Amino acid sequence: MGTTITPDAVATSVRSTGAVGDGTGDDTAAFAAAMDSALAGSHRFAAGPSGQPQAVVYVPPGTYRLYRLTFKSDVRLEVDAGAVLEQAGGIEAARNKSDAPFLIIWDGTSATAPLRNVSVVGVGTHTGGVKDLASPVEPGWNIDNSFTLNLDPKTTNANQKIGAIQLLYVDGFLIQNVFSIQNATLPDPAAVKASGGSYPWPTTDKAAILLRPRNDSPPNGPFADPHNGSILHQYNINGSYGYGPNQITSGHNIRVSQVYSSGGTALRLETDATKKKSFGGEVRGLTADTIMGVNCNRAVSFAPHGQKNYDVHVTQVVARSCHQGVIESADESLGAAARGGFWDSTMNSVAVVGGLQAQDPVQLGGSAGAWKIGASVQSFARDAKATWDVVFSNLSCQGPFPSPANPIMIGATRQVPTCQ
Repeated sequence: MGTTITPDAVATSVRSTGAVGDGTGDDTAAFAAAMDSALAGSHRFAAGPSGQPQAVVYVPPGTYRLYRLTFKSDVRLEVDAGAVLEQAGGIEAARNKSDAPFLIIWDGTSATAPLRNVSVVGVGTHTGGVKDLASPVEPGWNIDNSFTLNLDPKTTNANQKIGAIQLLYVDGFLIQNVFSIQNATLPDPAAVKASGGSYPWPTTDKAAILLRPRNDSPPNGPFADPHNGSILHQYNINGSYGYGPNQITSGHNIRVSQVYSSGGTALRLETDATKKKSFGGEVRGLTADTIMGVNCNRAVSFAPHGQKNYDVHVTQVVARSCHQGVIESADESLGAAARGGFWDSTMNSVAVVGGLQAQDPVQLGGSAGAWKIGASVQSFARDAKATWDVVFSNLSCQGPFPSPANPIMIGATRQVPTCQ
């Protein structure tokens, strides 16, 4: 899996505006200047994700350090498969919780003015270097055409809460051909408890790609969140328990296809961004296919945390050696009427295989915190207090699993899946 995209030969190179790419400095300003230069020129990629032309910026091979690179509308960033993006600013960056700790920010100027028609795509072909960390690549998958997001604090001296791309109010977007690296160091449970639940450095404490609403998104809509976009072909390694390649807390008309994660959660539909907040969001109209979690916590997680979500459809899922294959959870800290859910949603073609390298959470005072490596525990999990059901079809599971599956909706009836 993977798509070869030929680099645009007439694109504006970030090197032309001062980017060094030696892995030591801060190239954020040079990237921003390249975007301005490309927008001022006449050359355009014919049809971006919104169907409109885009100015094209090229990132040649090298290691570039960025922090909070802010996009303008109608920009296509083509990142060579030999390029690596890391966090600038060192471990002290993102200490302030009000500072969004991401390499790239996609957002509009207000809750009524979205960023439009933007892309980050991997182009060309490259092997070796940090890509060797993924060796052996999962059979059937290919990262030769992907650029690298090195989010491992241990190797880059970055903050453990660093993510790659935060999508807020953006309408029309594309992320394609990404190889992301995180850090799955097993944290000491005592250190997690002492920190109030945060993972200590260098354990990854953030999803690589985060979709969420703006803080001024109207509580009852229309929601200022990601609209009309795609994430295609992301291969993630060393995901930590609870985190991984993505977290989708709010978004409308989104497609996710070909996501692999070793560790973490391959598709994390955890909509906690609006919990107890004054702003609103929802996931509505999301399709996902070809989702694979290996040695992970879960392959797919439905966790609404009080938010109402609709029309989510996931197909072709593999969970191998994960603590649980798929989970539907209810936030029991909320009253039954306020727990939210996922309505009119389906899972089709799901294969769960038990193993011995799963990320098994360690309970700290009743809530999950650190984890250990152990055997898979359960194929399908559904909180009995959930007031909604995802409808499943075409399931298979191979155990053994110490705990039986919870009853889930299979077709028109709630049943307990059996594992061979």
